[in-house]
Amino acid sequence: MRAQNLLTLGRQPLSRILVIAAMLILTIGTSQLTLAQEGSHHFVTHVVIDGVGSGEICVGDSKSLQVSVVRTLTTADDPNISISRRGVYINATTSPSGIVSLLQTRLNTAFSEDSSGGVQIDIRGTKAGTTNVVFTTDLLTFLPGEIATGSAGTNKAQSSVTLKVVDCKIEVSMHSDWFVTQGTGGSIALDAVFNKAVMTKDDKDHYTGSAKLVWSPRIVLPPACTHVDTIAETDVKLTGDMNKDNLLVVTLTFATATLKEKGACSASSSINTASQLSMKPLKVIMPFHGGVVRKSQSLRGIVGTASIFMYYVGSDGGQ
Repeated sequence: MRAQNLLTLGRQPLSRILVIAAMLILTIGTSQLTLAQEGSHHFVTHVVIDGVGSGEICVGDSKSLQVSVVRTLTTADDPNISISRRGVYINATTSPSGIVSLLQTRLNTAFSEDSSGGVQIDIRGTKAGTTNVVFTTDLLTFLPGEIATGSAGTNKAQSSVTLKVVDCKIEVSMHSDWFVTQGTGGSIALDAVFNKAVMTKDDKDHYTGSAKLVWSPRIVLPPACTHVDTIAETDVKLTGDMNKDNLLVVTLTFATATLKEKGACSASSSINTASQLSMKPLKVIMPFHGGVVRKSQSLRGIVGTASIFMYYVGSDGGQ
């Protein structure tokens, strides 16, 4: 009789423990699998990944993912009881490697300050490409009949997210113009334009690009003169870096242009000149959401105006 009572007493705590444990829920992943059954109970362990967003980041940019382990209990009375499980190690890996870098590769949910009980994994885009970030738990203690989504072996749960890393770009256009009148009744007007030059950011947050500056000279000489005026395209180097206020500072560096004039004002007066046109670099701060910046620009003592248009280009090519 004494042995029977001890046996009965030993079963009662175990029964209560199972009832309490059945109220726990673990989640890892987003996919739904067929639930294992323990009587009328369904126990599933998931790895839940929050903060995926578009699943796309720029080279050099960072993204944070909240990853938690959740046990879910489904019963006839209450189909969705979930609770985050603390004290679980979550391991992060990538495949293929080299597309992103992981700032954390192994964290324990026991130290989470988030009410969800998850851990924060920070990811930085390293180079353009697509990769899978895989999250796997260490060995877990499971309830009878419990299964895990994305099973990675006995008593492990796993989930993954696909991330695309793109070379984020900025489109830059410029229109510069100069005008001056001459004492002889003539005038000199010069336009210089480039459209939609692309600046690409590297993994050090440095932007680079180039453009071809197209010139349009309009020179008016006395009526007796006939002439042809030309300026060949010239190179523009574009560079950009973020300043302490997290604004992009773009520098435009211009190659020297040559204005060639050929013609004559009389049978004995010919025109055959080549004038060097040099400009100092322009440095402009890009508006936070893109826009237009106007700066004064000097060319051989003639002060003109440069209008620089700068816009971020999305991954779909739109602004």
